[in-house]
Amino acid sequence: MSEHPLYAVVNYHQKHISGKTSSETTDDDDATYSNIHSPAPGKSAQENGDRVRGGHCVIYTKVSLPNQDGVKPTAPTSPDDQSARTAAEERSHWRVLVQPTVLLLLLSALLLIVIFTLSAFYALSKISYTKRLYALEKKNSEARQQTIHLQTELLEMNNTLVQSQSALRNSSEEKTLLLHELTHTQMNFTQLLRNCTAISRERTDIQTKLDSLNIEARRKCAFDWEYFNKKCYYISTDVKSWAGSRDACVTMGGHLAIIESEGEQTYIKSRMQRWQQYWIGLHYLSGWHWIDNTRPESGQFQSHNRWECMLIAKSSWTTEKCYSKWQYICESKAID
Repeated sequence: MSEHPLYAVVNYHQKHISGKTSSETTDDDDATYSNIHSPAPGKSAQENGDRVRGGHCVIYTKVSLPNQDGVKPTAPTSPDDQSARTAAEERSHWRVLVQPTVLLLLLSALLLIVIFTLSAFYALSKISYTKRLYALEKKNSEARQQTIHLQTELLEMNNTLVQSQSALRNSSEEKTLLLHELTHTQMNFTQLLRNCTAISRERTDIQTKLDSLNIEARRKCAFDWEYFNKKCYYISTDVKSWAGSRDACVTMGGHLAIIESEGEQTYIKSRMQRWQQYWIGLHYLSGWHWIDNTRPESGQFQSHNRWECMLIAKSSWTTEKCYSKWQYICESKAID
């Protein structure tokens, strides 16, 4: 290589022939020319450039470039020069196409990132705003409720205060009334004590008389028999048939009970339990007869004559088979 660098000034200009149509234009009519100057050794680039501009040592080379009318490029003057120029043109063409595209893609990506960031920021801001708004509404609602509650309490306290003031004004009058009531109560209590003492004495006298009557009744009735209205009654604890009950009463000196009045029936039922039933001296033999062959009063009981022997219960009378075994009630006259 030469010790001096080679400087080249390339000036492109295009020659057009006026008055010709595009179909009549030849390769020589529409061509691009370049001026290449080879500087002399020992001269500066500025001086060489001035000589190029002055037209010294100029080499003209015809360079064909694609025009806008779609005309095919002319054949290169030299294969090596044509390949180099084609590569340079392709690189320049790709640079021209790729650089804006890359720049546009970068700008688009940056714009998408900005849009996504702003959208995310907006969404987060909206969520945060919604949460804060909900929290504020909740606090506002709680504050309103507390205010209503405090107002209610204040109203109740005011009412209580008014009542207390009224009660305080009336306390002296109530105190006087209470003293009068206390005095009256003490007097009533004293009178009640006196009445209680008198009632206790009467109770003692009644119990004494009742004990005397019981002693007298025991004297009028046999052991385990009960006295009522000049009669003695025995209420059995064992069970027998109607005929067996009749014979047991006869053995003890009596007979099966003959109920002659409402008072006598009430007394007998008072000595019975709710679920108990007892044989009495009423049976069916060509009609209902008591054991002493007397007939019962009309309407004294109701019967459909299903069975021939009569039981008395707490609530009613009922017929039953005579051989059934039940408890029984005996009756005898009391000793005068």
